[in-house]
Amino acid sequence: VIWQYAHKKEARLHHNGRISGGKLAVLLHGYSKRAVNSWAWSKIVRHLYKKGFTVVMVDMPGFGRSSMNMKWNCPVMSWMGDDWRIVSKVIEHLGFTRCVHFVGYRESCATIIKFWKNMPHMVNKGNILLDPIFALDDVMYIAPPIWGADKAFMHLKASRQREMMDKVLNMSGATPWCLFTPSARGETQEARAVLGQLQQKRALAFGKNSVIVTDLSAELLSEAQ
Repeated sequence: VIWQYAHKKEARLHHNGRISGGKLAVLLHGYSKRAVNSWAWSKIVRHLYKKGFTVVMVDMPGFGRSSMNMKWNCPVMSWMGDDWRIVSKVIEHLGFTRCVHFVGYRESCATIIKFWKNMPHMVNKGNILLDPIFALDDVMYIAPPIWGADKAFMHLKASRQREMMDKVLNMSGATPWCLFTPSARGETQEARAVLGQLQQKRALAFGKNSVIVTDLSAELLSEAQ
């Protein structure tokens, strides 16, 4: 049992994959529209396995073959505050303590960033974010003062959140390789802006034929391509 709903109903998450060496690749589906279960990744599992990865595809609560999806409705918002903990429990259950690579799609990219923030010692540098959808408030939340959020607070909050994001990348050593498709341009606009403002310049955002985030070394560009 990985996670329990507010009504104390058990949720058994379904995970599937191939067991190999000491490198773990965790593949997370999106939480809306397309590719909302682990089978979305089925065509790339064999390729990663041949590269020496243990590959795990997770069905989050309410999706795919997880018990929440089979027995009752489980809205995403009921577990979004625990999303990174859920993933951590799956990894712990499998016996891994480090060298975790992530591949995320859409909303699950925010789950991955929160995992980097809270479990930096378990993260490997290579991570792939496909059409990431998130806002800074989703991954680096700062509560407003008791008297409310004025313009000064909002300005300082945005600056502080970007600093926090840079710190997370430094602590975890994560290098997110980000791919954006034209069809999701409107939904990924905020995430694209966040990644483009990172001072560490570790985040690479690729369009169809061009690099969006520049100021990168030739070595990094070669690795990305």
